Amino acid sequence: MDLQRLKIQNLRNISDAEIFPSDKLNIITGANGAGKTTFLEAIYLLARTRSFRQSQNRTLIKSGEDSLTIFSELKAESGTMYRIGLSKSREGTTVHKDRKKITKLSELARSLPLTIITPNIQRIVEEGPVHRRKLLNWGMFHVEPFYAQLAQRYNQTISQRNRALSGNREDLKVWTRQLVELGNQLNHLQQTYLEDWNQSITELSESQEN
Repeated sequence: MDLQRLKIQNLRNISDAEIFPSDKLNIITGANGAGKTTFLEAIYLLARTRSFRQSQNRTLIKSGEDSLTIFSELKAESGTMYRIGLSKSREGTTVHKDRKKITKLSELARSLPLTIITPNIQRIVEEGPVHRRKLLNWGMFHVEPFYAQLAQRYNQTISQRNRALSGNREDLKVWTRQLVELGNQLNHLQQTYLEDWNQSITELSESQEN
């Protein structure tokens, strides 16, 4: 997926800006407070509808304005072009893809997959496995087509098994067997994903050395 065009209106200190990013490496430069991070924030908002800065809508919208809008044009690997637009006001958030309203975050995430690395990235090492698992799950969601459905079934099975703990032992056996089965499938997908990830990191590291 390539971001071909990004237009921002009334996001923080940016009144009106438009850029046409390269399909390769993009470097954003500027003085402190010029809005460099705001461009990254705009892309993140398009994909997640919220900011990685943990801001509320009223602080995202430029002072003196009632709403903000972000518009993008993207190109899929297949070459198909599509558009995603987001609007935030004090009343809420609306997102459209090719003029069709998006109501599910999962649909939006599939349309604009991204991961952001910020100074807080050390949390995945310092604060236990929760943050590492969250990063892993997000990557899996985009790479493995059936991961989200499989993870949902796994969590539902955990709930069913927990309820069966105080009930019929035969039911408990059934749910335990299904939990193990689903857990093995998830583990296989995760192992494959991590192996591919490690391979990519190794190749990138070797290319930098050469």
